[in-house]
Amino acid sequence: MNERHEQQFAQKIAQRLNHSLRDLPAETTGRLAAARKLALAHQKQLVAQTAFAALGAYFLPDNTRIRQMLVSSLLFLSVSVCSAFWMADREINEMSAIDSELLADELPIGAFTDQGFSTWLKRASSE
Repeated sequence: MNERHEQQFAQKIAQRLNHSLRDLPAETTGRLAAARKLALAHQKQLVAQTAFAALGAYFLPDNTRIRQMLVSSLLFLSVSVCSAFWMADREINEMSAIDSELLADELPIGAFTDQGFSTWLKRASSE
């Protein structure tokens, strides 16, 4: 069915319902009208807001938002702390590897005082 046929079909149904409504007793139509009024009273009305009003409503104290902000802050803090520990551990492992290599080598004491030794250390650690 295309859109035109759907609209015609909907109009026929509405006409039949309206025609059948005349045959209902007054008591039934009264209850239907009361139910309709009650349903309309409970229907939420849309309120137009500006963007600034919506932004202000976001920062109003609300338990859900406060919990979300606390959880996100704790998550960020946890990731930061774990990252700091991981970086420190990695640096300690690198330094201990260099120390182990230096202790394992049989270098004369004069090599440690050589000015090119620090260059060699940096090159050896990067490899």
